[in-house]
Amino acid sequence: MKRLRNVPWVSGMLVVINVIVFLMCTFSGNVLYNKGELDVVSVLAGKQYGRLLWAMFLHAGIEHIFNNMVLLFFLGAMIEKVTGHVTFLVLYFLSGIGGNLCSLLVKLLQMDYSASVGASGAIFGLDGVLLAWILLDRQSMPDVTPKRVILMIALSLYSGFTAQNIDNAAHVGGLVTGFLAGLLFCALRKHRRQKKTASLLFVLTQTMIRRKTSKRLPRCETTASMGWSIRLQLIIREMRSKGKFPHCW
Repeated sequence: MKRLRNVPWVSGMLVVINVIVFLMCTFSGNVLYNKGELDVVSVLAGKQYGRLLWAMFLHAGIEHIFNNMVLLFFLGAMIEKVTGHVTFLVLYFLSGIGGNLCSLLVKLLQMDYSASVGASGAIFGLDGVLLAWILLDRQSMPDVTPKRVILMIALSLYSGFTAQNIDNAAHVGGLVTGFLAGLLFCALRKHRRQKKTASLLFVLTQTMIRRKTSKRLPRCETTASMGWSIRLQLIIREMRSKGKFPHCW
């Protein structure tokens, strides 16, 4: 069971799904792109809110999907082992949707009607989750330092802002969403762990007290009975010496 828990099957599953969707897009032309790419008109005017999710599985080219899937697999595998499968999946989708919402907001403010695709917002969210987790629970990943993660995030953001045709709003939005969600989930997990530890300590303390009490009670009873026996013998001897009891009694 422990081996299965340590296998990053959610990260691997997400990579496989993204690759399959990319191959389908390659052979089907623009059909899937038209149905899933993220743009202001389709989401807000057309009320196609599913694009906030579908756009995470679409990529513009081989280089785009290759870079994202390499990061998703290795970074995701490291985080998934610590957070668990279900929590990792929730954090991934929250980051991706948060990044896409931020992208829509910036496009709306800038009157930008271009479309965006890619899992970069969700992957930047994993960076945020990683930073939050090591800040709150350093013991879970002792080999990773906050400085390294911050440097990695800074270089990734710099690479995005200095390149062309990059949806940096999705990157920043995913990063912030992942960081905040990571803080929340990590804090809840630590709280549950502390409650379990406190409950366990309480049970152990009560057990130890009961054992000590149960051990002491018989000793007290034995000591008391011995005291009464000695006292009774002394009284009988005293009364015999005074002739109040026959010696055969």
